[in-house]
Order: sequence, then structure tokens, then C-alpha cells
Amino acid sequence: MDQVDFSEAQFRFVGFSHGIDLSRCIFPKDGNGFLVRNPKACFTKVKAIIEHGWPPNDKKRALHLIDTFLFTKNHQSMPAIYFYRRPVAETLKEFDEKLFALVKQVSDQTIAA
Repeated sequence: MDQVDFSEAQFRFVGFSHGIDLSRCIFPKDGNGFLVRNPKACFTKVKAIIEHGWPPNDKKRALHLIDTFLFTKNHQSMPAIYFYRRPVAETLKEFDEKLFALVKQVSDQTIAA
């Protein structure tokens, strides 16, 4: 996908996988998503942080989300993944924000490294 402009898109339950290269696409700049440019390194570190520092229920939920939806075997050949805030129930917003913030922080560190 080369220069596909998603800047006006509102993502809801959208997924890209199977080696699609998103690195040259244009995404919204509304703060609700970001491009993870080294997904394997990012999600490996995210999972380690969650594994060793999150409470049991949050850990189980987060690792399940990552392994089942966010970074599966179908994503491993992708040079970049678009990670965005998904619509969630009110009771899950705090958890979702915590996961979003962690992935953003690790992604930013992975780019800087």
C-alpha cells in the first residue's frame, strides 16, 4: 500500500495483516492511533513488561489481546502496524488506555533506539 491516505478515516475494528506494508500510508493525526514501526521488537518488550508488572487480570487480558488480535503470526512479516484506540465498554476504558499508553511508550523508545 503506497501513499494510501487514511487521514480522514475513523478506525473501528479494522485490522491489517499478512505482510501489508503500512509504512508509507497516511494515518489520522488525532492522537487516537500511531504507527508501530518495529512491531516485533515493540510487542516483545510490551509483553515482557506486562508479564512482570501488571496485575493478574489485566495481564491475562492484555496478553490475550496481543496474541489473538494485535500481533499474531499474520502480523509478524509486517514492517509497521497501525495501533489505535478501539471502542470499548466504559468498564474497560482504564485498561485500554493503560495498554495504549504502554504500546505508545515502547514504540517510541524502539524508534529512538
